[in-house]
Amino acid sequence: MHAFYLHIGDYVKDAGHLSFHESGAYFSLLRIYYSTESAIPLDHKVIHRLTLCRTPQDRAAIDSVIKEFFIIESDGYHHKRCDLEIFKMREKSEKAKQSAQERWNRENNANAL
Repeated sequence: MHAFYLHIGDYVKDAGHLSFHESGAYFSLLRIYYSTESAIPLDHKVIHRLTLCRTPQDRAAIDSVIKEFFIIESDGYHHKRCDLEIFKMREKSEKAKQSAQERWNRENNANAL
């Protein structure tokens, strides 16, 4: 994904209580999730490296946010909203691809006549 929507009302409702550091950690995790379109790895050392954690305070913020907002599954830490948005984006992309293919086929058939 090249971008993701920030639903401000949802963010305030669900994560408005986060500290300044935790809020930054949350957005770092979202950035990784959306850019890779996959779950966050289970290894916290890898997570800390990916999120550019430099201090114990950074690592604590990441760990706290993961614990609160992410669900452990066999392939990594999942975020329900991210999974839903990625699914919708892929669905939309697939429909656009099919539409373009149909248009291409119609144009080629019209030119063949």
